[in-house]
Amino acid sequence: MPSNRILLVPGNHDVCLPFAAAPRIGLRGKQKTFTLGREEDNGRAELRAYALLPYLEFARRIVGEASLKATCVTGTSDSLDESESIAWVVDQFRHLGIVFYGLNTARPIDPNSLPGRRVHAHSLNHIKERLQLRPPMRGTEQPIVVGLAHHCPLSGEGDRSVTNPLDFRTFFSGDPMTALFLHGHAHERGFKYEEGGGYRVVVSSAPSPTVRADKRLEDTLRGFAMIELEREVGRVTRLRQWHYEWSSHVLEKRGPATSYRRTPEGTFVPEP
Repeated sequence: MPSNRILLVPGNHDVCLPFAAAPRIGLRGKQKTFTLGREEDNGRAELRAYALLPYLEFARRIVGEASLKATCVTGTSDSLDESESIAWVVDQFRHLGIVFYGLNTARPIDPNSLPGRRVHAHSLNHIKERLQLRPPMRGTEQPIVVGLAHHCPLSGEGDRSVTNPLDFRTFFSGDPMTALFLHGHAHERGFKYEEGGGYRVVVSSAPSPTVRADKRLEDTLRGFAMIELEREVGRVTRLRQWHYEWSSHVLEKRGPATSYRRTPEGTFVPEP
């Protein structure tokens, strides 16, 4: 530590709720007491952004200050008023045929409640612009693009996904296309392929290796996912995923591997 090989995105538990409520706090000068009122009474909405300050400080320690600044495309560590729109692009593995991006979906920050589950459209636009700045690897071939966020980018039941999946669908159909998207939040294992509207994406979620039983979905064990990207002659050609779960104090591999092959435009399709 620190290591620029670790990729981080904030989740709903990374939002400091006491800091998020700061705009509601007022000071009565004569009484020398604090009051908790409505945010609009104090006119200090910008204080909400401090709710992600602990996460940003943690990210600095893990990936390093230089790496954090170099990869951020919006919501840098020096811009607290924009911190809830955190987004980054990491292309240091481009020579291996893969580029990563990540963004915050635990927003908007709410001084009265838990954070929302809405991606900011301008974060997606900044990521798209940064990805398009990089030339293809060979000829017109694009690297495999992998996205990360806390919530599922597509429609899901209850609170499992973002509340504006249409913005993600529009982004996925742009250039370059996202081939693989990794998310958490629901603490369950899942692997699905979705296409339509000009996009084709594999979405992967994994259970947590540590969360206790009362915080997990029914019949969901602790575990994690293992994803393998197979390469041939310097390009990614295939994707495979396995799930591992703890059962009776034994780590077990679950089911056969799910396998996908690469398409010419840099996405994946299920193998027969």
